[in-house]
Amino acid sequence: MGERVKLIDSGIAAAESVKMELDRFDLHTNNFAMGNHSFYVSDIPMKFKEVAELFLGKQITDVQKVDLETLVE
Repeated sequence: MGERVKLIDSGIAAAESVKMELDRFDLHTNNFAMGNHSFYVSDIPMKFKEVAELFLGKQITDVQKVDLETLVE
């Protein structure tokens, strides 16, 4: 691709963005206890659940479909 092309790892970029927001709102914690997770999707909840369980290596229980049209009203 050439020396002038910069490849960006989207996972690292997303993690850096989240860290900046946590810093900005002083939301860091030293608590290492497991939290609760809720997942909101705009597509097929069961498909997300299957893929998420593969990536995370654990069972996902709370997946909810949201209608994007109602979120912007």
